[in-house]
Amino acid sequence: MKIPYRIGALVFGVGLVLSACSTGGYGSSNSGAKTAPTTARPTASAGVVKTAQTSLGTILVDAQGRTLYGFAQDMNGTPTCDGGCASVWPPFTVSGTPKPAAGLNPSVVTTVPGANGSLQVKAGKWPLYRFSGDAKPGDVTGQGTENFFVVSPDGALIKS
Repeated sequence: MKIPYRIGALVFGVGLVLSACSTGGYGSSNSGAKTAPTTARPTASAGVVKTAQTSLGTILVDAQGRTLYGFAQDMNGTPTCDGGCASVWPPFTVSGTPKPAAGLNPSVVTTVPGANGSLQVKAGKWPLYRFSGDAKPGDVTGQGTENFFVVSPDGALIKS
C-alpha cells in the first residue's frame, strides 16, 4: 500500500512544478516577455547618475557604471514595471534626492513615486531601471528588449 502513496506524492509534486512553470510569465503583464526572473530586488541607492560612452553613444549610468534604461510604456512619466517585470528590470530607486554628475543638467534628473511605493529616479519623463541581464558596468544587453531603451544625457530614449 505504500507504493500508491509514493506515486500520488510524485504526481502531486510534478503537478506543482508544471503549474508553476506554465503561468506564461512572471507576474506583471507589463513587459509581455517571458524572461526568467532573477532574485535581485531593487534597493535604494545614493541616486548618482553619470554618463558613459558605449557602443550606443553617450548614455546614463549609475554610480557603478551600470546602464540605466527607460521603459517605452512609461510614456506619461509614471513607472509601470512592477512585480515580475521589476524582478528582471529593477527600478533605480533613491532614498533622497538624486545626484546628477557634473555636466548633467540637474533639471533632467528628478524622481517620481515608484510602482512599488519607492522613490524612483527619472531622466526627462522616463523612470529609470537597470537590467538584470547586464553582467558588468558598460553592458547594454537590455537595449530594445521588452521595450526598454538606454537613455541619453538629455533624458531621451535612444532607440537605435
